[in-house]
Amino acid sequence: MIKNVLVILFSFLGIFAFSMEDDRVIGSISISGLKRTSESVIYNLLEVKEGDRFSKFNEECFKQELLKTGILRPGKISYNQNEDKVDINILIHEKWTLLPVPIVSISGENQYYGFVLLEQNFLGLRKLLFIQSAYSTMTGLSGGIMYRDMDILPGDLFLLLGGFLSNNSDESYLHTTGFIGVGKEFTKLKIQNQIKYENFLFDNFEQNQFICNPINFMYTDLFYTSAMQTGTKVSMTITPGWDIEELVMFLKLNNSFSYSKEIFRNLYLSGRLSSQFLDSPTLLEEYWGGSDNSRTLVPVLSDQYTGGSVLLEYAFLDFGAAVVTLMVSYEIGGYQHNNDNWNIYTGPGAGLRLYLKKIAMPAVGFNVAYNTIDNNFLFSVAMGMSR
Repeated sequence: MIKNVLVILFSFLGIFAFSMEDDRVIGSISISGLKRTSESVIYNLLEVKEGDRFSKFNEECFKQELLKTGILRPGKISYNQNEDKVDINILIHEKWTLLPVPIVSISGENQYYGFVLLEQNFLGLRKLLFIQSAYSTMTGLSGGIMYRDMDILPGDLFLLLGGFLSNNSDESYLHTTGFIGVGKEFTKLKIQNQIKYENFLFDNFEQNQFICNPINFMYTDLFYTSAMQTGTKVSMTITPGWDIEELVMFLKLNNSFSYSKEIFRNLYLSGRLSSQFLDSPTLLEEYWGGSDNSRTLVPVLSDQYTGGSVLLEYAFLDFGAAVVTLMVSYEIGGYQHNNDNWNIYTGPGAGLRLYLKKIAMPAVGFNVAYNTIDNNFLFSVAMGMSR
């Protein structure tokens, strides 16, 4: 009887001691490992500060926030107990973020070659600077600049602004785009609103001008690692627009959905859907084909499209710098242009992916696909693609 009482008493004391330890306050937070990144970036990702209860600190959630940035990786997190306080010591590894990157995308008749100077940690403050120049066999020369600042506006809003210029020699016009936008990131939801101005100047000095207002809602419930991610991502962009010359309104709607899960060790199953419904001037039509959910299709102009794919991906090589995977897929979709009949495409595909761990750049991919309707093999290579 006495033995049982002692067991219960010591169990109670253990639980009480654990609760008391959990209820300690945070004494200090020290951050090490940073060479280019300001400590203020890390403190903005932390949901606690010195003097808060230690029980409020969720280590796994904090690691996920670091990986979500795409520029940081968590190292060891240790704790020192000091009387009624707990000191938190955080080691962080930085990815290389200043990237002069060649961009190559070859899919059927469309060949796209470019050069991007990308800095995702500009001034060490997690600001993004993007400068691009490129040539496409379909759209000609192009270039542009984009800047995103996560902390410049009050209320945790981020600012996005930039402009692009392209010269389409086939259609004999100069296309200029400028935009400014604001957005806010919640735990799993990001909302972004832009005002975009587009001008098409022809050789005869005639011009067409448009004002568009893309509003994007993106929901992400993802689990991040140093190279790959799994989970759910849903995006919807509603773009009302105004044709200044014709004095008419138009609307564009884009949707995408993806889900990925590790079904066995290093074996991932993914499903993806995407669609566009467009009621806009011919000049604003976009190419569909050669990208996710349309690898079996040569890029074509389309007003409406919808496509989906199922992918099975196996990470057969994992080393310090990268993860290498093999991918097989099957897709089916359709597209429509100028109220013509819908055209269907479908077929299998395979690819090789390289996910880099220490460099803040999405994957490099090589793909081959077979269109069972047109009986065509299509090869594509892309640098700077996302999973």
